[in-house]
Amino acid sequence: MNIIPFIAAFFGIFLAAFVLYRDRFLFVHRVFALGMVALAAESVFTGLCMDAIMPEDVSRWLYLRNFATAILPGIWLLFSLSFSRANYREFISKWKWVCIAFFALPLATVIFFNNAFFLGRPQVSLSSFWLIRLGWPGYIFHLFILVGAVLILMNLERTLRNSIGRMRWQIKFMILGIGSIFAVRIYTASQTIP
Repeated sequence: MNIIPFIAAFFGIFLAAFVLYRDRFLFVHRVFALGMVALAAESVFTGLCMDAIMPEDVSRWLYLRNFATAILPGIWLLFSLSFSRANYREFISKWKWVCIAFFALPLATVIFFNNAFFLGRPQVSLSSFWLIRLGWPGYIFHLFILVGAVLILMNLERTLRNSIGRMRWQIKFMILGIGSIFAVRIYTASQTIP
């Protein structure tokens, strides 16, 4: 049993609960907590998929994992627009159609094109990992993840660049942490798309 995804999910839930305990009324804290819960759910479904024995179980856990992954770009885009900004409502109103698109389009890809998302059944590779080929909806889905991660990093970089003095020191570790997560997403999504 691979325990690492479950440990990551535990810490994600713990961090979400801690942030909400500190101040649950701030919009940015609620969005952050929601994003951490979505990352934790994705991690749990990844762990269950890795431990699955039957191809049908792999397909079920992959569908749920993709469902959790589909909400990540929209949530974290909202976070990147509202983090450390006094006028975050103005930024969100300027980006509202982009945010709506990054909530709706990845979810629609997973929900409406579930049967074509993958080609064939999962197969075990020589190194004992499950392999499954993506269909065209899967490629579009990973393209949304890639573009969403780039937009999130772009907004976080803009926030860090516009900060000064003590504020920069207070936010830099959060931006480095979230930025690292989405830098890895850019790499993995770009490896998935041919």
